Amino acid sequence: MTGIRAGQFYTACDPRQNGLRIVVRSYVPGDGRVLIETAEDGRTKRPRWISARALHPSAQTATGADRRTGYALVSRWAAWGCVDEDGEEYAEHHFGDEDECSRCGAEVVARRG
Repeated sequence: MTGIRAGQFYTACDPRQNGLRIVVRSYVPGDGRVLIETAEDGRTKRPRWISARALHPSAQTATGADRRTGYALVSRWAAWGCVDEDGEEYAEHHFGDEDECSRCGAEVVARRG
């Protein structure tokens, strides 16, 4: 899958895992593995490496069938701010007058005020 970025959240496709969520901590584009952690109750734990092929853009296959293995993308961007291309974490996005975060590329969904 392309588009894997640090800070993304995924959920387990296997129904036996009861919606287990993981967060990507580190990924080098083109590498075959991804460093992830289990995301639970606002905390992360159990860092481990998994195959990049286990991360999917949706919970459905190209034919529309539900996936039974791997993890499906839940959130394209980090829920607690952003992570730039070098893996540096920030408490919030930096939009300025643009429609895209200058650090991580997140798009503005709605502006306040």
